[in-house]
Amino acid sequence: MKDTEIERKFLLDINNIPYDFSKLAKKTIEQGYIIYKPEIRVRSISGEDYVMTIKANTDDATVRKELEFKISKEAYSKLMARKDIQKIQKDRYLVNEGNNKYEIDIFDGDLKGLACLEVEFPSKEEADRFVAPSWVIKEVTEDERYRNNSLARNNLPLEFTRRY
Repeated sequence: MKDTEIERKFLLDINNIPYDFSKLAKKTIEQGYIIYKPEIRVRSISGEDYVMTIKANTDDATVRKELEFKISKEAYSKLMARKDIQKIQKDRYLVNEGNNKYEIDIFDGDLKGLACLEVEFPSKEEADRFVAPSWVIKEVTEDERYRNNSLARNNLPLEFTRRY
């Protein structure tokens, strides 16, 4: 179980992603938020794995404290059945690009049309050195409106709905 996530997040134009999704590894993810600060969520990964994650912010949006552990399908279903749970659905495509592992999220449901790239790093220094690919629209690591828990609560940011 890791305890720190070092990650950068980027907004993508869903029509300009340079990969053939039919040839990529895919995970279908549904997740619901129990608490927002600290963030506590439950997630189903392709209906096969179920996890609960606790995330806490640090002074740097790239680095977050994270605890993740497996839960049973029954526990997941019970938590997701709560009326106060706000959910998101997305397909995650995995791409190995050089030394980096790209996670491309294509959102569904109320967030349909949103696409993001997340890249995790072993160190803050490597995250700082990373140069985003040319097909990225902009970095949103520091923009809380694009965090999944904010998207679950507030839907798409107004700037996104006006632009795309």
